[in-house]
Amino acid sequence: MIYITGAPGAGKTTLKEELGRRGFETHDMDDSNIGGAHNKLSGKRVTIPSAETRPKEWFETHEWRTSRLAIEELKQRAKNKTILLCGVALDDAELLSIFDKVMYLDVDEATLKERIAKRKDNDYGKNDYELADILERRRTMDARYKNLGVLIIDGSRELKEVADSIVEEATSSGAQNTK
Repeated sequence: MIYITGAPGAGKTTLKEELGRRGFETHDMDDSNIGGAHNKLSGKRVTIPSAETRPKEWFETHEWRTSRLAIEELKQRAKNKTILLCGVALDDAELLSIFDKVMYLDVDEATLKERIAKRKDNDYGKNDYELADILERRRTMDARYKNLGVLIIDGSRELKEVADSIVEEATSSGAQNTK
């Protein structure tokens, strides 16, 4: 069970798709059974409003929650094959012990800004205050993951190179990519 994480815009979703094409079973922290936005008061799952209608204050009353149970179920299935979970969760410190390997996509600020500006599948970061939050999170995540001693992958490179690095690391530990 491998966790691939990084700042929003680092390329996790694109890598998930590429690694899936290469035969690995892949999942995303954004999959509806794994994680989602919740109202802090009611605890109910909510739909995230679009960037055009999402005020900065929305984040004061909502938070992302991850299902530890869903990840533990994936871990059970990973006994006979490699499963890759891509994404970022604010509560992942509580989840890291589930994974056999953690890889952090390190992406320079310029590349991150460019990717966020160009991406079409996710509008998080399109507002100035969200982009500022992403860049600050990138700085704290870089320091945090480097201090944890996880495998740092240069995510600023071309997709093929990054995916090749991940496959090499995954298979070096006896990982299998059979579905």
